[in-house]
Amino acid sequence: MKACRRASPFLRGQMAKELRLQFVPELGFQADTSFGEAARIGELFNRPEVLRDLLPKEDEADAVDDDADDDLGEGDEADPAK
Repeated sequence: MKACRRASPFLRGQMAKELRLQFVPELGFQADTSFGEAARIGELFNRPEVLRDLLPKEDEADAVDDDADDDLGEGDEADPAK
């Protein structure tokens, strides 16, 4: 972070030259905390009480499998060309 802040004036100058801007906004840097937040959310999803709620129940899983068989169009089973 210190190096980024120290290089900020140089980076602004380079941006102004490359982008041909008369005025370049101040550059600000801050630590990215999204990786830590993603890890925390991942840990929450892996907790047993959460997994229990996320995984389909056996009765629901059987119903989903049965519904998949019903998705065949009419005549699909009798027509060997399909």
